[in-house]
Amino acid sequence: MVDGVSDDESRQILQRYDDCITWTSESDHCQAQAVNRGFAQSRGEILGWLNSDDVFQPGALRQVCDFFRSHPDVDVVYGNADFIDEDGDPISPYRARRCRRSGLLRRISFCQPAVFFRRRIIERYGLLDESVMYRPDYEYWLRLCHGGAKFAQLTVQLADCRVHDGNRCEWAVNSRLIAAEKLECTNLIAKRFDVLPTRWLIASGQAMAELHGHDRISSISYDRNVLPNALREARQLDRGTLTQFSDFVRLFCNHVGRELMAILRRPHVATRFLPNALGRPIQRFLRRKIFRLKHHTPRPLAVATDRRSDRVDSDMPVISIVTPSFNQVEYLSHTIESIVNQKYAQLEYIVQDGGSTDGSAQVLENHSYQFKHWCSAPDGGQSQAINLGMQHATGEIMAFLNSDDILLPGSLDYVVEYFRQNPAIDVLYGHRVLIDESGAEIGRWVLPPHDDKLLAWVDYIPQETMFWRRSAWETIGAKIDESFHFALDWDLILRFRAAGLRFARVPRFLGAFRVSDTQKTNQFIHSVGRLEMKRLRKQHLGRVPSNREMRRAMRPYLRRHWLFDKLYLLGIIKYQ
Repeated sequence: MVDGVSDDESRQILQRYDDCITWTSESDHCQAQAVNRGFAQSRGEILGWLNSDDVFQPGALRQVCDFFRSHPDVDVVYGNADFIDEDGDPISPYRARRCRRSGLLRRISFCQPAVFFRRRIIERYGLLDESVMYRPDYEYWLRLCHGGAKFAQLTVQLADCRVHDGNRCEWAVNSRLIAAEKLECTNLIAKRFDVLPTRWLIASGQAMAELHGHDRISSISYDRNVLPNALREARQLDRGTLTQFSDFVRLFCNHVGRELMAILRRPHVATRFLPNALGRPIQRFLRRKIFRLKHHTPRPLAVATDRRSDRVDSDMPVISIVTPSFNQVEYLSHTIESIVNQKYAQLEYIVQDGGSTDGSAQVLENHSYQFKHWCSAPDGGQSQAINLGMQHATGEIMAFLNSDDILLPGSLDYVVEYFRQNPAIDVLYGHRVLIDESGAEIGRWVLPPHDDKLLAWVDYIPQETMFWRRSAWETIGAKIDESFHFALDWDLILRFRAAGLRFARVPRFLGAFRVSDTQKTNQFIHSVGRLEMKRLRKQHLGRVPSNREMRRAMRPYLRRHWLFDKLYLLGIIKYQ
């Protein structure tokens, strides 16, 4: 174990294992130097290296040793791996490819933690190249392949590679880092082989264009930089691969083919060929809107204002709405007014405040005559506040609305009428409007018809637009699960679904979701939210699915959303 003089508790952890591992703590300038130090201190016949955030699969070392024992002519053994997150749950598989010279020239064929080799490899080919900053492993595999080392593949999973903030696998979010890595890989191939493949020349040209600020999505000068940069790189490497016109044509065709495939996968990539005044609006139009919290610059909120009078029909059902609140005084009045201004005579409005210290209690006191019940006292969080409020609710139709969201005009009348005309429906929800801190509109989610199966994979239902019958509430125990502090609405939805209740997406914008820096969605989605969402997926799917499985499951719904959204934007379908 080689530690680079960590400034956390790594040394204390290593000291606990003094009796079973050999370790050292010395400063180093790169990963390759640390690995080489470890190899120099090792005595084993079979070698490999494992980063401090990755893990071997149970039994992996035994399988590797057995294979080496039965195949004495094999120099390098590699297998499959999985990318995992901070908690060890799978993100996506890494399936190793057959190691051939042509394949290794095109791509990195296997995952570093799942590769092992004999000590004679070091004696024959040397240690890692410490001048390689980003991919010393790839340089080593190229060196071994070029030297004639014999590789063998195991079709089993040997290791897990952890993806988290700060490690190399997260560099993909930084275009400059990934571009620098491309350039390094290009130089490695040029150094180890006689020719530089066209694929890597194009990758080099793309990387240099991105490093100089020519974005693939929006820069019209991107293409005008890729090919010249690729040509320049070939001349600098002195390989003479593009001296003939036919080679230039091959390079051009390779670039065009790659860009056409990119456009087929993401049509908005093509908008870079248009002037900014035209390209940017088209790009915004083509992009999917669901799960994004800002679609355009703020503009006045424009929604239908239809609503009934204050008259009371004998058959009008009571609607109970609970608002949980805590220190949201800047938005609380807007939320209250959006509900009471519905002018729905049979409304039970209940506000449960968690003992706010920002003046919320005074706001509630000013509106107290409009509530059936209100209270400001410490509670156990949003889930408990909703449960406390629901204890005072007697309505046939129920909902809760957070203290920073708003209900759109006419929504209660519409909900009542829809439930009346569709007695088989237990839970309904509508389209979502996004608003900013000042109440200006910044986007809209136009949703396709309800997809019951997808609910176990992702929560796409806008909570502020959801209403349900009292019978549905009683069916699932008339209580929010108070162990949830972020995904409590998704848990409620999944419990409705598990009870066999019927959902409907109604063709109307019912509520507006406020986007702000202080809201719970932005603050906790990557901490508490991520853990709770995993918990629900494991509970209802039997496992935590990988990112690839998630994308595959969501793809049909996202396509339907895209279609409905574009038809709405074009005015072909209309929603109030």
